[in-house]
Amino acid sequence: MQESNSDPRYHTATWQKLRKMCLRMRPICEHCKKTASTVAHHDEPVEDGGEFFDLDNLMGLCRGCHEKEHGRK
Repeated sequence: MQESNSDPRYHTATWQKLRKMCLRMRPICEHCKKTASTVAHHDEPVEDGGEFFDLDNLMGLCRGCHEKEHGRK
């Protein structure tokens, strides 16, 4: 699954490689620790100064935990 964000950086080869690497390194959701990670989530939001293309600013989350993190569930 891919992030459904309108930011054009999510559609670059650089992001796709970084996302794959993050999910490979963190295969289990870092919040619930029960489900496979499917989303590379920015730990420090980019709008708050977090680096977009920084592997150290990414965490692997399952879709449900990612939705909760953004207050959508």
